[in-house]
Amino acid sequence: MGCTIFNAATTGSQNIETVIIFHFFADVFDASPLTNVVLPATQLAGDPLKGNRRLDLAYYWSFLVLMNYSIVTYFYATSALAVNPVLRSIFSGTFSPFTTQMYDNLGIHWTTMIPACLALICLLIPYIFCKHGPTIPGRPKECLSFIPKFKIMVCLEDLPNEIIYRIFDNLSANTIIVFSCTCKRYLQCRHLYNQYQLNFQSISKSNFDLLCRLIHPSNIMSLTLSDDDNATPGQIQTFLKTYPIHQLTRLHSLTLFQIDETHLEDLLKPLQKSPLTSLHIEYRQYFGMLNQSTLTTLCDILSLKTLRTLHLDMRTYQTESIQWPRITQIEYLSLSNSTFNQFIQIIGRSNSFRSIYLRHVSMKDVDNHSIKYLPLKQIESFRIEKSELFFEKIPWLLSFMPKLAHLKLEGFTPKLDQIFTNDQFEEFIQINLPNLKTFQFFIRFSPVEFKITNSLVDSLIKQFQRSFWTEQLQCRVICDFIQDSNELYTYSTPCPHHYLKYSEVLSLASTSISSQLTYLSERLDFVYELDLNLKDLSKQTKNVRCFPNLRTLKLAISDQYSSSGLEHLSKTIHLGKLNKLILIISSRGDHLDILIKRFLTLLNDLPAVTTLEIFNRWYGISSLVPLVYFCTMIPKNIKHLNVDISNMNEIPVLIEHLPHISSFKFKFAFDKVIFLQKILDWLTVNRINSTYISDMHYLAIWISKPFAVTSGSPNLRQSCQVKCLTMMPFQATLLVQHELSKQLTRIVITCTYYLQYLLCLDPYLIVVLLGRNPISIAIELLHQIYISPVHSPLTLTI
Repeated sequence: MGCTIFNAATTGSQNIETVIIFHFFADVFDASPLTNVVLPATQLAGDPLKGNRRLDLAYYWSFLVLMNYSIVTYFYATSALAVNPVLRSIFSGTFSPFTTQMYDNLGIHWTTMIPACLALICLLIPYIFCKHGPTIPGRPKECLSFIPKFKIMVCLEDLPNEIIYRIFDNLSANTIIVFSCTCKRYLQCRHLYNQYQLNFQSISKSNFDLLCRLIHPSNIMSLTLSDDDNATPGQIQTFLKTYPIHQLTRLHSLTLFQIDETHLEDLLKPLQKSPLTSLHIEYRQYFGMLNQSTLTTLCDILSLKTLRTLHLDMRTYQTESIQWPRITQIEYLSLSNSTFNQFIQIIGRSNSFRSIYLRHVSMKDVDNHSIKYLPLKQIESFRIEKSELFFEKIPWLLSFMPKLAHLKLEGFTPKLDQIFTNDQFEEFIQINLPNLKTFQFFIRFSPVEFKITNSLVDSLIKQFQRSFWTEQLQCRVICDFIQDSNELYTYSTPCPHHYLKYSEVLSLASTSISSQLTYLSERLDFVYELDLNLKDLSKQTKNVRCFPNLRTLKLAISDQYSSSGLEHLSKTIHLGKLNKLILIISSRGDHLDILIKRFLTLLNDLPAVTTLEIFNRWYGISSLVPLVYFCTMIPKNIKHLNVDISNMNEIPVLIEHLPHISSFKFKFAFDKVIFLQKILDWLTVNRINSTYISDMHYLAIWISKPFAVTSGSPNLRQSCQVKCLTMMPFQATLLVQHELSKQLTRIVITCTYYLQYLLCLDPYLIVVLLGRNPISIAIELLHQIYISPVHSPLTLTI
C-alpha cells in the first residue's frame, strides 16, 4: 500500500485527500492494511516480534511516504500535514463504536478482509491519475505542478538549497548569476553550486570574462572552448592565461573546437587525474604535428578509467602507426579524418566499444582479404558519414557486428554497385544482422563510365519496396536523379543529409517507394544548409516557399545575376530561422552597388541572423558601398562579421561604428600583412579588451566593450538604449523581460556592486526605484522560467 502512495506521488496527482484515505485504515483497525493482507492476526499473536516488524514496515511505507508527498506537493505544507492527523482522528473516532461488533459478528478473518479489499481497490487510483490526472476537476490551486496555470505567491527563501540547486540545473550560467544577485542567500547558493555546464562556443567576450571571474573552477562539470575565427578567436589562449586549469577537479566533460597544437598539452596535462567521462577534440584547419610529449599526455587521458565517450580528430597522428593505450573503458568512439588502418589498430586493443562513429574516413587502402577477425561483437551502433563508400568492404566490416541494432551510412561512391541492384544486401542483413532495428542512409552515386537512366532508377527503387524494408526496418526510400550532373541520391526518410545545392533542385527527378513521399516534404524540409546562386532564382517557376528549417544560406552573385533575384529570395525560401548568411560576390557587373544596398535592406528583415560573412573576390566592401553607410545598415542582431577589406585603415572604422559586433574577421591581400602590427597597437592604445588570431591573409578579433555604470555616461545611454537610470546605494530594482512570455518581472537588487555584472551580461536594461516584496518578485521570475515552452536565457530590458 505504501508503494501505491509513492506511485501516486510520482505521477503528480493533486487529489491528496483521496490518497490520505489509504492511510486511515491503519488507525481505524489499529494496524496497517498491508499488514492485514500479508500477515493474519493469528500469526501476529504467535510471533509478536515478527508482527511488529511487519507493522513497522507498513507504517513506514504508508505514513512517511504520505508525509513527504504532502510536503513536496503543497506550498502550504504545514497545513497539509495538519489536515492529515485531523482526518485520521475523525475516521478512527467514526469506526470505533462498531469495530468490536464487527469482530464479534463477522470474525477476525472477514473483519480484517474488509479494509484489505478497500485497499486493493485503491490500487487503481495511480493508474487513473496517470491517464486522467490533467482532466480531473477540483484540483487545488496551491499545488506546485500547476505553476503554468496559476500565479503563485510563496516565500521562495523557505525552499531548501537542494531545490534551488535543481532550479539552477535548468538555467544557463548567465541566468544563474542574474538570479543569484536577488539576495545574499542565492549568492551563497551560487558559490556552492558545483554543477556548472559552461559552453563558450559562441559567447560574447564580456560574458566570457565575467563567468571566468565569478565561477570557481572546482564547480565546473562541463566545459566547451572554441577558437573559431568567425566567433571566438583567441578564446582558448585567454582561458589558459586567466584560469587555473589544475583546479578543474570536478570536470566530467571537455569539448575543444578549433584548438591549436600548442594549446592542447597545456589543457590536457593538468587533467590526467580528473574524473573525465567525455572528451571531444577538433583541431584547426591548418594543424601541425603534435610533439611526443603531447601524444603521451593524450594517451594518458585516453586510458582514464572514467572516460566513456571520445570524439577525436585523427590528424593528431601524421602516420599510420598511432600511440594508443592498451586498455580503455571507452564505450562511445567517434573518429574523424582517420584512415581505416588506424581504426583497425584502435579496435585491436582491449576495448569496451558499444558505438562507433567514423567521419571523413578513408577505406581505399584496406585489404579486407587478409583480415579474418575484428573484435566488434559488442557493437550496437555504427555510423559512417561524409566518406567514400566501398560496398565491397562495408559488408565485410558489418559481418563482425552480430549485435548491431542501429546502422547509418552517409557518403558517396563513383559507381553503382550490384549490391544495391539485387537482393544481395537484403540477404546479407537477414543472415548477419538479425538484431538490426534502424537503417539510415544517404548515398550519392556519381558514375563516370555510364549514363544514369530512368529504368535504372526504377529497378533500384523497386528493391526497397519489399516488405523487409518497408515493414521490418520501417525504411522509406527516395531516389533523386540529378540529370544535369548525372548523379543519383538514394536516401531513407527522414533524410540524414542536411546540405543541398539549389541548382540541383531545378534538374531533379524524384522517385519514391510510395506516391505519398515527395522530395518537397522529405528532402527539402530537412535541409539546414543551402548553397544558392542568385541567377538560379529566375529559373524558378513555381511560387512555393521551401526549406522551412534553413539555418545557413550561402548566396552567390555571379555575372549572370538577375536584378530581381533578391525580391524572389524571400518568396522562394523560408528565412525566419536563418542564423548565418554568407554572401559571395564574384561579379564586376554594372549596378552591383544597388544590389548590395538591396541586400543590406533585406538583412534588416532577418532578426534571427547573428553571423554575416561577405566575400568579394575582386575588392573590399568599401568598393561596393560607402563604409559609413555599410555600418549604419548592419542591424543590431548581427554579432559576428566576416568581410574583405582593401585598406587596413578600414578596420578601426568598422570597430568604432559597429559597437554591437562581438567578433570581426578581416580578410586582406598578402601585401597588407606588414601593417598588421599597427592595428594591434591601435587596440592596445585605445584599451580595447580583445583577443585575436592572425595569419598571412586575415585578422580575427574577439572584442569586449565594457559599459560604465554611471547615469550621466553618454556611451551607456547610447549603447545600452537606456531611457532613465536611477540607483540608490542599497536597493534598486531591475525590470526583466523574458523573450518568450513578453511579461515584465521585477527583481530586487540589494547591492549596486552586482549591478556592474548585470550590465556586462546584457546591455539592454534599465534600473528604476521600486519597493516591492523581493520574495514575490523572485517567484514571478520562476513563474516565467517554468512556463517557457523552450529554454531561453533571460533578457534584461525596459
